[in-house]
Amino acid sequence: MENLHDISPEIIEALAQSPMFKKIGKVIANSDGAGNMIVLDLNGGKTTLTDKIFISLYEATDDEGVYRPVTYCRAAPILRVIHNERKTPVEASDLMIVGTCDSEGNLNNTPHHMDSFIFEGIYVKM
Repeated sequence: MENLHDISPEIIEALAQSPMFKKIGKVIANSDGAGNMIVLDLNGGKTTLTDKIFISLYEATDDEGVYRPVTYCRAAPILRVIHNERKTPVEASDLMIVGTCDSEGNLNNTPHHMDSFIFEGIYVKM
């Protein structure tokens, strides 16, 4: 797996200068009794996380078994040139480069790309 030192310095610098976002939404989670949490998102997705990872990503709400994310990231659009129906070049930013970070904005994960539409549905600008 790549780490931050293996990524282009230009990408890391662009992300470091990009705005911070916070993940939104809620999940339902229950312990499996073996040190793991079974996490169900509101779209029906199911994930198993160790208790340690779960605690670093979510916090309890007032509703029993319902948690909210405490995940932050820095993100920037990936600009690329496409051609419209008139064959005129236009910039498109349908992808985002996303790097998770701590609450202070320090990047802590290998950046990845995400569809802009999906990103806008799960993150809000801080």
